[in-house]
Amino acid sequence: MCHVNIVKKIKIDGEWKLLSIPRNSKGNYDWNALAEGLYLIEWRAGGKRRRESAGVTAAQALEAQRRKRHELEGRRLGVPGFELAGETPKTPALHVAVHKYLAQIEALKKPNTHRKYEAVLGRFVEFFRDKESIDQIGADDLTRYIIALKKDHNLGANTILHNAIIVAQFFKRQGRGGITRGLQLPERITPLLGSRSWLSFHDRLSGALAPSFNAPFRSPQRLDDDAVLRQLYPQDQAGAPQELFDHHSEGFFPASLPHAYFSWKIGSARHHLIEGVLQNR
Repeated sequence: MCHVNIVKKIKIDGEWKLLSIPRNSKGNYDWNALAEGLYLIEWRAGGKRRRESAGVTAAQALEAQRRKRHELEGRRLGVPGFELAGETPKTPALHVAVHKYLAQIEALKKPNTHRKYEAVLGRFVEFFRDKESIDQIGADDLTRYIIALKKDHNLGANTILHNAIIVAQFFKRQGRGGITRGLQLPERITPLLGSRSWLSFHDRLSGALAPSFNAPFRSPQRLDDDAVLRQLYPQDQAGAPQELFDHHSEGFFPASLPHAYFSWKIGSARHHLIEGVLQNR
């Protein structure tokens, strides 16, 4: 088995430090031994030590470790397509990553949506102009960003929430999923929304495949991906999941809140599955 190590980047006395994860008496990682921070994985390939982001939770770090081990094992065994496995390129500069992501949004979404993303991420890049890449942005930094949106830009709670969602989508595409859970954003924002019944309406899936229901589909909690495909889409069309684009809405709101799902047809051949989140039961 190829060696892939998990380390953690945490802030100590105002400076970022890279530390190995301590082991417990059984030889397993002691995930609670260090303060909150960013996990990374390390390995050697092409005669050099390599490192890349592995998320903010233990589960994400272990999954990143597993995948990298499989890549390196494929290279060791000479499997075609894995000749350069492990020699990943350097994380792009923050402004470059945002520019590429906005190009994807421009191709996939409407012009007004693209302009909204451009404004939100432009403000994000300006705030973190001293950071070279997203690997240098931790939960504490994101908390400062959220506070600045309210104090410096005078944004309302709902606008701040949607700014955070767009930033979270960008992070997830860069391999940093789960940042809203790290921030505990729903718990901080929800009380500010007052008496609004709905927290959000947002895209869950979209594509050529139409959902199999007409009236709104209500659920006492968020449906996971398997349940969505099983309950909301026709089961007699082979390969259906490959026809759908995932908008990665997981983690933006507590899954325990009531959810409702709506079918929205755009044009003649595109269907959106809209996910609504109720604030109160």
